Amino acid sequence: MGLCYGKPIEPPKNIVDNSIILDEKDEQTFSRPSNGKTPKFPFYSPSPLPSLFKTSPANSSSVPSTPLRFLKRPFPPPSPAKHIKALLLRRHGSIKPNEATIPEGSECEVTIGLDKNFGFLKNFSSCYEIGEEVGRGHFGYTCSAKGKKGSLKGQDVAVKVIPKSKMTTAIAIEDVRREVKMLRALTGHKNLVQFYDAYEDEENVYVVMELCKGGELLDRILSRGGKYSEEDAKIVIVQILNVVAYCHLQGVVHRDLKPENFLFTTKDEHSPLKAIDFGLSDYVKPDERLNDIVGSAYYVAPEVLHRSYGTEADMWSIGVIAYILLCGSRPFWSRTESGIFRAVLKADPSFDEAPWPDLSRDAIDFVKRLLNKDYRKRLTAAQALSHPWLVGHHDVKIPLDTIIYKLVKAYICSSSLRKAALGALAKTLTIPQLAYLREQFTMLGPSKSGFISLQNFKLAMTKNSTDAMKDSRVLDYVNVLPMADHGKAKSDISFAGTFASSAFSACFAEICTIPLDTAKVRLQLQKKAVAGDGLGLPKYRGLLGTVGTIAREEGLSALWKGIVPGLHRQCLYGGLRIGLYEPVKTLYVGKDHVGDVPLSKKILAALTTGGVAIAVANPTDLVKVRLQAEGKLPPGVPRRYSGALSAYSTIVRQEGVTALWTGLGPNIARNAIINAAELASYDQVKQTILKIPGFSDNVFTHLLAGLGAGFFAVCIGSPVDVVKSRMMGDSAYKSTLDCFVKTLKNDGPLAFYKGFIPNFGRLGSWNVIMFLTLEQAKKFVRNLESS
Repeated sequence: MGLCYGKPIEPPKNIVDNSIILDEKDEQTFSRPSNGKTPKFPFYSPSPLPSLFKTSPANSSSVPSTPLRFLKRPFPPPSPAKHIKALLLRRHGSIKPNEATIPEGSECEVTIGLDKNFGFLKNFSSCYEIGEEVGRGHFGYTCSAKGKKGSLKGQDVAVKVIPKSKMTTAIAIEDVRREVKMLRALTGHKNLVQFYDAYEDEENVYVVMELCKGGELLDRILSRGGKYSEEDAKIVIVQILNVVAYCHLQGVVHRDLKPENFLFTTKDEHSPLKAIDFGLSDYVKPDERLNDIVGSAYYVAPEVLHRSYGTEADMWSIGVIAYILLCGSRPFWSRTESGIFRAVLKADPSFDEAPWPDLSRDAIDFVKRLLNKDYRKRLTAAQALSHPWLVGHHDVKIPLDTIIYKLVKAYICSSSLRKAALGALAKTLTIPQLAYLREQFTMLGPSKSGFISLQNFKLAMTKNSTDAMKDSRVLDYVNVLPMADHGKAKSDISFAGTFASSAFSACFAEICTIPLDTAKVRLQLQKKAVAGDGLGLPKYRGLLGTVGTIAREEGLSALWKGIVPGLHRQCLYGGLRIGLYEPVKTLYVGKDHVGDVPLSKKILAALTTGGVAIAVANPTDLVKVRLQAEGKLPPGVPRRYSGALSAYSTIVRQEGVTALWTGLGPNIARNAIINAAELASYDQVKQTILKIPGFSDNVFTHLLAGLGAGFFAVCIGSPVDVVKSRMMGDSAYKSTLDCFVKTLKNDGPLAFYKGFIPNFGRLGSWNVIMFLTLEQAKKFVRNLESS
């Protein structure tokens, strides 16, 4: 199905392509024995090729490498097993599973009920003039074409034609849809074939791409006598690694890397190399492994045969290509499919025969690290580009490696013992390993003090994002990182910076929302009307009604009564409750704790800081409530307090210093509970939102999390808030319990939720403004401290 250029390949009789495509229905093909030993393989039909091959020395005499003098085009593939041929036929809809080739056109029975409308453009014939066929694969063929109009007018292009008659299963249709989607998302990389557009009509799908006239990489290898010099091989390998690293960063695994799937743009010796044929490619989602066996036999990785693999399988294939480039023969060779797979699983490639003794140690080490059968020890594409063999090459640019995000996530969730062990092992890293890690660290945007903020950690990934990355959910690596701060890696500002940011944010929110708070206090202090009581108190109805009544009877300035002590309160309470949150949380979990902090510890820390902060700020809260509680007084009746300072001195003079801590009990209960609800729910809501695809750590997320925190806080804190307001605004109550009992007896249980709507309006808006401002203030302070 690959795009190719040159003479159409006419396969010899009785010789078929060595690509393999298996699915879950064929467990009997490659089944793991229950004892965990090497998989068993059924008998395979022998290769029809003549027995003229002289075996080259290898670690296993039964698994010889390809003799260089017989390395001709195409590599003589062994005949696949009958069950593989039958599977290919079933997959692509043949009604004659015993035929030797896949039927085309009318020979293939079309399955009724399948939707073969892809939504592609319908005007292919009016846009392009089709030319001669230049290649043919299992599932379609490729033609040259010339643009008739638009930006591609007069330009030569390649058109992959895929007959709809061969799409006889939902899987086949989805394969075509996914391939086009991937090409559209990935196009733009200099080493990836340029995708232009996709068209369809009643009979075919047309994928229009860049026409590469330089031929396949395989042709170049053969034209050079079967092998490359080290310097020339580096040029090829760097280009392959560049495009594969790009695909892997987007969460795409190619699954069919081989010399035939790389084309040169022109015939020039220094022509760029382009990767083609994403027909077998798939997305690799975080913490998931692929299990279907696909690819080409000589390039398939061991873990693919074991049905559990990821992007590491592509690196094995690159190792095979590198081996061929440097010595001219395959690392694993046999006349049968079973022999090839047995070699891949059990044999080691030979590095004893010429030219290996004459090659550099770095070149041999590079190939060995890619052909490591343990995929966990195999190089990633970014690591391969950092290998000493390629260091210094002028085209090498180390890309961001997703394995860094996997390892950081694993480290955060590790125990303190494992963390200490990893810290000790880090001191044993080699210079090449340190160079790779230094490159990755630089791309994560560290501050001048050498720390990486969570925002920069995420930005390094998201700025490389394409639609393919969204489909593969690679961004989950950053979105599922624990939201709790862990030392400098997560919260890299000082206590003074946190205190200042919190105090400023709380004061700003207080200024914006105190009119709603004043209305809430008036509603909470309002008792049931009793006929003949003669109090003449105003009757407040609803949030807007209360605001309107206060403004009409007392003036707009009355809505900001208590703003001065309110700001005093927020400077102390707002700064302390958030500024102390991290130190207290660390105290509860221990300074050596690594990983996500348990929710119970978060709540306990927030309860503690809320209680401590309001114990310090209680006098300011009392004065604010007293000022807000004063309504319109009859003519000639003087006000008790002329301002905040007057209120402080009057209360101390008339009621004593201890009176400033009136209502401390319900105030601690109310603020500790609300603080726990706000901080814990904000973190939890924010973390949940960030797990949803498409959401990131931005203003909209902060807004939603702030609203959630406000709602949860009001639901939990409203009863104690009512008791606190009544005790502070009315001296008729003897204690917290007395206030609770009298409110319940006189006004009923619903009195504890009096003013719920204005309370939520005030707390919800207050939380949104406070958290939005806090996030920006911390960012500003973080940058200020870093500089």
